[in-house]
Amino acid sequence: MMRYMRRRNVFQVFCNKFVIIIIFLLFFGSCTTTIEVESKRFSGDHTTEQIRGMWWICFSSRQRSAPYLPPQFNVGHCDCVIDKSREHFSSGDYDSVGNDNLTRFFTELNIECAKSVETEVKFKEV
Repeated sequence: MMRYMRRRNVFQVFCNKFVIIIIFLLFFGSCTTTIEVESKRFSGDHTTEQIRGMWWICFSSRQRSAPYLPPQFNVGHCDCVIDKSREHFSSGDYDSVGNDNLTRFFTELNIECAKSVETEVKFKEV
């Protein structure tokens, strides 16, 4: 009988230690933090005045060229154009790129953003 009790005590001690180790590992393993590094979407060197100025030029040009479109359509379009231009160019790049390249770039952006805003408007209507 003693022999059986002794084996049982050894087994209980082993199980208790095993459970404590598992709890210890779970507790400290779950305390780790994950650090997520976000890549910057914009260069971050545009001033507020530059962004507002570019946006206003875009908006007023769109209003003059297509006065029949609702202003909300132009707002979304100009937001898209300015965001994409900030993704591709930093503040100082506009002077060094040249007028011809900028004209081509903004023409392509206008076409791309017109398609994306048009798609968004269609989905909202449905």
